[in-house]
This record gives sequence, C-alpha cells and structure tokens, in this order.
Amino acid sequence: MGTTTVGPPPAEEASIARPHLVIEGSTVELEMIFSAPDIFQSGLWSSAADMNRWMQFLIDGGRSGDRALVSQESITETWTPQMVVRRPYHPRRNSVDAHGFGWRISTRHDSLQLSHGGGGAGYMSHILILPSRGLGVVVLTNTAMNPVPDLAGAWILNRVLGVEAPDPREGAKRMLARMTESRRAAHLWTLEEHDPARPPPLPLTAYTGTYTDFFFGRVNVGVEGDRLTFSYHDVALDVHHLHDNVFLFSSPLFDDLRSEFVISSEGKVTGVTVPIGPKAKPVVFRRPSADRPSN
Repeated sequence: MGTTTVGPPPAEEASIARPHLVIEGSTVELEMIFSAPDIFQSGLWSSAADMNRWMQFLIDGGRSGDRALVSQESITETWTPQMVVRRPYHPRRNSVDAHGFGWRISTRHDSLQLSHGGGGAGYMSHILILPSRGLGVVVLTNTAMNPVPDLAGAWILNRVLGVEAPDPREGAKRMLARMTESRRAAHLWTLEEHDPARPPPLPLTAYTGTYTDFFFGRVNVGVEGDRLTFSYHDVALDVHHLHDNVFLFSSPLFDDLRSEFVISSEGKVTGVTVPIGPKAKPVVFRRPSADRPSN
C-alpha cells in the first residue's frame, strides 16, 4: 500500500483530492485540516488502488499473494461480534447487528457483511465487505457531511448480487435535506438560550488568547468589534453569546459547540470547555498563566 500515509501526503502531489463542503447549495473548497486526534480517528490517507489491495488481503484471509501475513484465525476474530447493537425487535428479521474489532458486523442477503465508515474535515468514506462472496466495495468522497458513501456502497453490492436497489442519488438528497434541517433546528434551539439580561461578566478582551489541550491542540480567541472570534486549528467558527460565560461556536464543518469559559477564584479566565471529545464530552482547553490578561 505504497500510496497510503498517516496524515496528508506531501503537498506537491497534485493528485490529492481536495476537501469540500456544501454550504447552502454551493460547493466550496476547504483548506486541509489535520491535527493529533485525526491520527487515531481518521488519520490514514489512501487511494482506491491501495484500498482494493486491503480488501483483497482481508478476503484472502490475511494473505498477500503466496505470503500469509496474518493468520485466518486472527482475521476471523476481528469479524466476531463483541457488542450487540441495540435496536427494536422485529419478528421476521433474522440478521446480526453488532460491533467487532474495528468493524460493524451485520448480514446482507444471508451473508456476513463487514462495514466501517470514516472521514475528516472535507472527506467521507465507507467500506463494505462480504467475505464469503469475495466482494468488497470502498467509496471515497471529498465532501464533508454527506450520506453518499453509505448509500452508494450498499447500492453497488445489491447490483452485483442482482438485487433491485433504489437510485442512491434520490436517497442521498432526502438524507442530506433531513441532516440539514436537523442541524438548523438544533442551532435555533440552542440560540433560544440567549439571555440579553445576562451579559459576559468580564470585558471581552479578558477572554482573548491561545488555549491548548495536549491531545486536541489549540484554539484561538480574539475580539472583533463587540464580538469574540474563535478558531480551531485556524478554522474560524461563528460566535454567539448565550449568557454569562457561555458561548456557542458554530461552523458547517462541526456540530454546534456550546462552550463555557472557566473563571478562576481570582476572576481570571483560565480555560474554555469545548464539547469535541467522545460523545461530545467537554474538553478543557487551558491558557498558560502568562497569557492571562488582568481583568
């Protein structure tokens, strides 16, 4: 897999698919964003050819040509359900839905199906494998927040298996519309928390500075006019004050981040909590004491 790298490949490689985002019906190109957390959750950059080799390696039970690199037993263990996915009971549904080691495990037309999705800022991908049928599909897209990889992968497998499948483009349009409306409704609901009677208790300049977390990197807070500015890895987010020390940071690239500045007993801003961790658990970005202005 010679074209697969941890992190983006060298910038001089002209064949890199650039990241994009659809904003109000228009597709815009984004700057590449890569930070330490991405190494663990979406840090591998690959190509269609290399992903084909990876799927063939798995279908062949850990073999590359005549060489056995991983035992079939080890491969099979990663495909063994470890945690059942809860869902409503259906008396006529005879299928598996579980998590294995790195795989979502289910069934498609009575065959074991392995799947896994991924993506980063400006990218989405999905892989589907039916080992017993020797079939694998990977869908790579360079647009964020889109349902195409899941739908297209399932459509391709169904076509190969001779099963009638609806056009994934129509399904993608409907899912994208639902996703957009859901995000819009959630944003408006959060903005209802705004209370003009509870302004920030400190001057806006007291909140400015660079805040860091060992794992997630840095965020920068500044002031423009009568509003704060907020950026995460140089991506600017919209800032809305809700009440007191609570602000809403929002961007089409991220879910809304309802965040709160941390104030010390001396009345100095020492950090900001941002819900970007697992299951939106707040991460506290801290500001070095030397960077804390006098309030």
